[in-house]
Amino acid sequence: MMVMAIKIIYSLVFPPAIFVILVFALSIYFYLKPATRKLSYFLFFVSIMFYLSTCSFVGDKMVSDVENQYPFPSSITGDSIVMLGQGARGEVITVDGKGELTSETAVNVIATLKLYNSLKLPIILSGGAPEGAKGAGNESQLSKRDLLAMQVPEDKIYMDDKSRTTQENARNAKVILNQLGLKHPILVTSSTHMSRSVELFKKEGIEVLALPTQYEAPKKEQHDIFDFIPSVNGVSLVRIGLKEIVGKFQ
Repeated sequence: MMVMAIKIIYSLVFPPAIFVILVFALSIYFYLKPATRKLSYFLFFVSIMFYLSTCSFVGDKMVSDVENQYPFPSSITGDSIVMLGQGARGEVITVDGKGELTSETAVNVIATLKLYNSLKLPIILSGGAPEGAKGAGNESQLSKRDLLAMQVPEDKIYMDDKSRTTQENARNAKVILNQLGLKHPILVTSSTHMSRSVELFKKEGIEVLALPTQYEAPKKEQHDIFDFIPSVNGVSLVRIGLKEIVGKFQ
């Protein structure tokens, strides 16, 4: 019981929870002063929005709704593998040289490698270096380097290393698929990114088999108290959910 109490106190005194508490306290303070009551309403609204955007129970719901649209397939068939990049660092020095993949892209590369080892299908890597991302590396080029290091033959790897958005991923991957005469790709990307990706590929006339990776939302039957306390994890989950919702309008 004491350990639980300490964890709750720690959660409340560190950001983002302490900021939510401070804004809410200010709204109460200004409400008690008639001259600043209108300001108190605004601060109360801000505190509620801040609270909702930093709580895991909100983020879990947003992310799980996105993830559940495309569950992992019961059987995997196709004539190619299309892997979408989800970030790379260009200035980092590693054992392979300059540049490394983010954890999200690295997980996609591992899934792609396993698919290749099982099915021996051609691989299309899609993703360049996003504009405005300081220090970003080229996702496809670094992914290819890693796949070659893991003994995937170079003649089995095709690259779209120019795409900056998911919409461009779909358009540029379509060009490569058409050149190779391939029509039934297996799409590899994160579970949260999958719904938007499938929709954009459909707009290009490509029906894919969705193979999601890296599930974010925990499969909980009931929440605990920490899901209702503002946290960095809550911020991350809400951000992921909002990014995918907003991204559907591109």
